[in-house]
Amino acid sequence: MAREIKSKYVVALKIIFKEQIEKYMLHHQLRRELETQSSLCHPNVLRLFGWFHDDERIFLILEYAYGGELYKELHKSGTFSEEQAANITVAFDETTIVDIFACGKPVPFSAQSIAPEVQNVIPSSLVHFNLNIDDYY
Repeated sequence: MAREIKSKYVVALKIIFKEQIEKYMLHHQLRRELETQSSLCHPNVLRLFGWFHDDERIFLILEYAYGGELYKELHKSGTFSEEQAANITVAFDETTIVDIFACGKPVPFSAQSIAPEVQNVIPSSLVHFNLNIDDYY
């Protein structure tokens, strides 16, 4: 977590080590994540505000999700109620996913083209699980 000095706006910093990008040859994946996340405009997608780097790391400046990660919430509680699980499923129906990528424009899209990992889905409200997507692979 970080805070912009003038406005005091809270953001998340995602730190990616360049050594890992090189070791696993993830250049294309990183570029795709930056391009995808910076072009999306939807309330259920964490906004990418920008990025910067130093000799060892790449820093992504992301919208901060106050609810934490869905995976951590599941690990803490052990299970979700039927209602919580239904809300999570509804959040990922094809219409919602198309809305995310379309941003108000017609876009040819298949729901199979996105596979967010569970730990990269962030509930913005732990009560109703209003989900935000973080990573794209």
